[in-house]
Amino acid sequence: MKKTIKIMIILQMQSIVQTNLLLINVEKSSFINELNSILFNNLNNVLQLRIKGINLKKANIIFFILLFSSNSFLIPGICDNVSAKSSVSFNTRDNLKSRISNTNSIFEIEIGSDKNLTDYGFPGEGTFENPYRIENYGIDTNMHSAITVYNTTKYIVIQNCTIDSAHSGLVLVEVESGTIKIQNNSFIDNVVGLYLFKCDEIIIFDNLFEQNYESIQIGNTTGIDILHNTFRNNEYGIRSYSLPGDNVFTNIANNYFYENFHAIACSSDLNDFNIHNNSLLNNEYCIFISNYYELNGIYNNITYNLIENSTSVAIRIINGLETTIHHNTFANNNLNAKATSQAFYEGYEKVVWYDKETREGNYWSDWNGILSYKIDGKAKGRDRYPLTKPVHEVQTEIPKFFVGRVVINATIIPLTVIGIGVMIYIYVKKKQKGIEV
Repeated sequence: MKKTIKIMIILQMQSIVQTNLLLINVEKSSFINELNSILFNNLNNVLQLRIKGINLKKANIIFFILLFSSNSFLIPGICDNVSAKSSVSFNTRDNLKSRISNTNSIFEIEIGSDKNLTDYGFPGEGTFENPYRIENYGIDTNMHSAITVYNTTKYIVIQNCTIDSAHSGLVLVEVESGTIKIQNNSFIDNVVGLYLFKCDEIIIFDNLFEQNYESIQIGNTTGIDILHNTFRNNEYGIRSYSLPGDNVFTNIANNYFYENFHAIACSSDLNDFNIHNNSLLNNEYCIFISNYYELNGIYNNITYNLIENSTSVAIRIINGLETTIHHNTFANNNLNAKATSQAFYEGYEKVVWYDKETREGNYWSDWNGILSYKIDGKAKGRDRYPLTKPVHEVQTEIPKFFVGRVVINATIIPLTVIGIGVMIYIYVKKKQKGIEV
């Protein structure tokens, strides 16, 4: 009988009061041995590992991700209540499922080898030109995962499915790099909609993620393209982490984030991010980036995004390392007024809030029109070249006080200077004439 192991990773990150728990049930294989090595050799006292046995037939590659809880330093504003779906309404679930038509009902799919792809009879040949297609399924299951794929080398496209599980919708673990494409699916009412671990160069394109606790969770996975997806009413839109020793690159572009509690949360030590041309509207927290150690070779780019009407600040960065932020539109954020600017930054002084080549920064709806725009936080960041006009079409009304502020300042400042000059001139003349002043 095959043996399995149950891994409980207790993340005891520095400066964190509470812990993040990750419970994983997996078949004993090479990737687990590698993971054990990473944990014990690299994390030292940061991670603790407990191993127990469990029946494979009952468990099988089930990733039972317990809800993360941390203090505000890690992920600001996370709910203390560990209920997975505490702040989301689910009364539109049936309507959302109508997005995919002509689906076939199925209980769950588990693929642990290339052979399983032919066992299921999926169409395709597993090549780049003719991949296996897992398509047109409607999966509404009480099992922990709806679709699980691991240890495969063939090309696979997962498309046109609606996925609603008791826990994880789609789980990918250690598949061959560049072989998986996930497109035009609906992930609705899952604890974790899509979970990736050691699955490089995956394309996630044109999917709907709605009413999940975590829509996409990425662990130690690089070269991910997350493109043209919609994230609505989730606790987390995208959440990414990495263990030391694994450099991770994630491209997040042209997505739509609406009314999520956290839109994008990247809590990692070795992550490179390109966050480009996304629309983030009416979210509680929009973009959070945290790197705990000062490392070289980490480059984050946050460019050409529309971030509007957030309850908290638009961007919160803790030790952002080599991060460049420019040509974003920041409009009417920080509605709870807990900060004096629309962004917060503390840590290493390596975040640049403008394009060095063009000397153009970002549009800030509350900029006073003169000098630089000050960023809240201990790092005392500044956008030295704020833009006078939004890069994007803004949906919510900009406060009238700021309309035409550049023109107003352009008028007031010269008049003030002239007035001061006149006063000095009169003072000097009176002095010369011996008139008491």
